[in-house]
Amino acid sequence: MKRVLLITDIFPPHIGGPATFIDHLARRISALGHRATVVCSSDNHTEPSDKDRPFKVRRITGDRVARYIKTPPIILKEMLSHRNILVNGHENVACRMAQLAGRDYVLKVVGDVVWEAARNLGWTDLDIDRFQREAPVTGPIAGLQARRRRFVQRARLIITPSDYLRQMVIGWGKAPDAVVTVANGVDQDEYAGFEATRRTGDVLEVVFVGRLTNWKGVETLLLAVERLPRARVTIIGDGPELPHLKELSAQLTLTEKVRFTGRLDRASMKSAMTGCHVLVLASLYEGLSHTLLEAMSMGIPCIASGVGGNPEVITHDADGLLVQPQHVDELRESLASLERDEPRRFRLAQGARQKARRFDLRETAEKTLELVVV
Repeated sequence: MKRVLLITDIFPPHIGGPATFIDHLARRISALGHRATVVCSSDNHTEPSDKDRPFKVRRITGDRVARYIKTPPIILKEMLSHRNILVNGHENVACRMAQLAGRDYVLKVVGDVVWEAARNLGWTDLDIDRFQREAPVTGPIAGLQARRRRFVQRARLIITPSDYLRQMVIGWGKAPDAVVTVANGVDQDEYAGFEATRRTGDVLEVVFVGRLTNWKGVETLLLAVERLPRARVTIIGDGPELPHLKELSAQLTLTEKVRFTGRLDRASMKSAMTGCHVLVLASLYEGLSHTLLEAMSMGIPCIASGVGGNPEVITHDADGLLVQPQHVDELRESLASLERDEPRRFRLAQGARQKARRFDLRETAEKTLELVVV
């Protein structure tokens, strides 16, 4: 029997691919007769669902200062009693505590935390690829890069969900043979009952799901639908850009056709997506988007920016459409083409449902376990 420690930022009841994956992985570890422990950030000390989980969950609660104080000793204590460790969040703290505990770890990298922080703080307006080449070598960004370098180099092995991110991590200085791609997946049983359906009526129901940050391209979507009278939009999620996006929607007089739901639980999210005809993810980058996989698993075709890991999920005009990021006219025309041509939209929906079956969460978990448990 092995003891496996999983360290993550988010975990149910929070929604999203990383939370779902860690929960599934911990259940799989337990089913194989091993003992799993999850350390996660949380809004509450306990969750009712934890009593049904066959593994231990240690939830770190409190405001930002409280979590800053409590997280290191909790992670250190758990590391001292585990030798098989996957870090999927709290990377900097995990790196420092691993040094104290004399442990190595496998790190899952799903994006560039330095670029994300720099974008959120207004320190850069570069896209992620230019940022890799042109980021400042001094100042606060350089400090964040140095911290990233430490936890990347300290890792025994790095798992990325896409070949795009694998090449990025190698560009950070990690040896190529220490970076492995394991694609994200979805629970095929959860989506077994979904199939592509034909649209009835004239309205094209468009949906976005995700955190509302300044690189997700939601403003591009709003500008694109401004001149599409038969399109309605549901935006699911919250984040720092929500006030700005609501203001933009009002300025464009879209309040009658754009609905902001805020953050939803998983069941409510799937209910809101049911009946939608296309999902739009016009972001500046994605590692390998769970949102795309989940929409495709529901038989919803996607229009996504042709950047990051998106082309590793979508084949243009076979199971979705790829567009340039921040290109309002191209996104508008892609949406209009699906509104005009229902046979094409339905063909893409069928292709999306078929493609999604290739991304199996069980296979993702099995491959990850092979790399983590030694």
